[in-house]
This record gives sequence, structure tokens and C-alpha cells, in this order.
Amino acid sequence: IMSKDNCKGYVRIPNAIKCDNRLTAMARLLYGDILSLSSSSGCYAGNKYFSNTYSCSIKTISRAIKQLEEYGYIQIENNNNSKRYIIPLLNTETKMSKYKDKGVSHNKNNKKGFINVDGEQIYV
Repeated sequence: IMSKDNCKGYVRIPNAIKCDNRLTAMARLLYGDILSLSSSSGCYAGNKYFSNTYSCSIKTISRAIKQLEEYGYIQIENNNNSKRYIIPLLNTETKMSKYKDKGVSHNKNNKKGFINVDGEQIYV
């Protein structure tokens, strides 16, 4: 079991991934993690990291990565064979993702609130 410190935050899974029935559940979940770990050059986490995170075999992770690559959701780049970068290829930028939950004012009764995006109040 991973420590609570390693399980902070969340992952977002784009609808295109969520609704693609060709992908296994592991591939869908893994894509969300790849997105959350990605920097401008991609995600460099290895199969062992993902295997430990999801308590599954390295082979399961390899199959999920291969699926994502096969269906055009990621690109794999090896930088002089020293590091593997997994580059997510879906454009996931939305108006709301630019604001990263800043300015959310919560209603104390039901813990839901509004975010101001370009002058428009959006309920989240």
C-alpha cells in the first residue's frame, strides 16, 4: 500500500480516452497519470514506477503503454537511450484547466462552487 503522501492530488482522464473501448481500463488510467506527470518534454516515469503505483506487473504496464501508442494517444521518444519520454498527444487544454482551481469559492453546505473564467461564472 502506498503512503498517503504519494496519493495526493488527482488525475484527469480526457473523454476521448475514457470512451475509447479499444483501451483496457489500465491504459485509460495510465493515460491520466502520464498527463499529470508530464512536463513540457513529456513524462519520464518508468514502467517499474507505474507497476508499483498500481500494484500490477511491469508486463501489464508495458501492454497498456503499447496500446496507447498503437492508437495514437502517446508518442515514445528515447533521448540517446538514457531516458524514455512518453509524450501525451491529446490536446487537453480547456478554458478551465488554465486556472487550476484558483478562485473557487465554495458553498459551505454542499461543497460545490463557482469559478470565474474570462468573466463567466462556471459551476464546478
